[in-house]
Amino acid sequence: MLTKNNYQEIHRCLGVAKVIVVATHRRPDGDALGSLAAFSLIGLMAGWSLKLFGRPADVGRFDFLPLHNLETDCLKQVFDFDVAWLTLDCASVRRSELAERILERRRGDVFVDIDHHPTLESYADLSLRDISAVATCEVLYDYCKANKIAINSTLATCLLTGIVTDTGNFLYSATNAHTFQMASELLKLGARLDLIYEASWRTKRPAALRLWGLALSRLTVFDDLAMTYLLPEDLILASEVDPLEDLAGFLSGLAGVKAILLLKDEGLGEIKGSWRSVAPDFSVLALARVFGGGGHVKAAGFACNGKLLGDKEDLKVMTESGIRMATEMFMIDAKD
Repeated sequence: MLTKNNYQEIHRCLGVAKVIVVATHRRPDGDALGSLAAFSLIGLMAGWSLKLFGRPADVGRFDFLPLHNLETDCLKQVFDFDVAWLTLDCASVRRSELAERILERRRGDVFVDIDHHPTLESYADLSLRDISAVATCEVLYDYCKANKIAINSTLATCLLTGIVTDTGNFLYSATNAHTFQMASELLKLGARLDLIYEASWRTKRPAALRLWGLALSRLTVFDDLAMTYLLPEDLILASEVDPLEDLAGFLSGLAGVKAILLLKDEGLGEIKGSWRSVAPDFSVLALARVFGGGGHVKAAGFACNGKLLGDKEDLKVMTESGIRMATEMFMIDAKD
């Protein structure tokens, strides 16, 4: 259980750094981008020197967030002083493109992680990790409260972005009374829920809907588990950062199954999978960890080397149980 002192210790540690390099995970979602934008505002108000690692293309539909100062040169930049490295919303430091810099950091550097996922390893010098939080933006909300940081309307919008997107518009089972209390306060402080909904749910580009159609047409149910997939040639249509992210949330309401798996092969020698639990007592975290992934009991993901075999019309599947499904139904041609 995190205490007020935990938040204040992190704040003091970051406050003495000459520069803080901040990053989130590859292919950031709404919570990752909301966290990154929120922390940039926190640092600005504190007078800290921040470098936000990221690519403008990652922002995509969340372009209302104040992320106009993203840079990539910190991958190669040489610092002649001690640095604080900070990752947001990363269950594993290896999910960040700064992983190599962080793991090879100098003795005087410090690595801090702030997240709401169960950790996959312990590389951080200081960690602010609350797995009971619905989003990393909730952890930052509590961080602001503990350190008496005033939340203005822009910061409120950033924080609410992560909360809304990681709860599936307040539909996922992790949503609780505290979630609505936070959302209510952030709205009172001027958060723009209209912009968040416009970006996260109401606006769907035709290309994204065509991808949804392909994935839905391939949806197959095996006893109490369901699966669909996208192949490299399908993703030519893609215009979204992650076309399956919203679809995974949509399918989490599928009746008659315990869990759903969505697979994506981008043709780069790697398969990405997203698990979503439908049944209240069914955990998909263990299934994701079979392939070195992670996440939550209700939502988890993984990436593994290989490619999807078969064609768009017939992806052969053999399954009898959850783990057997996770290892055989994919038809993964795994690489050493």
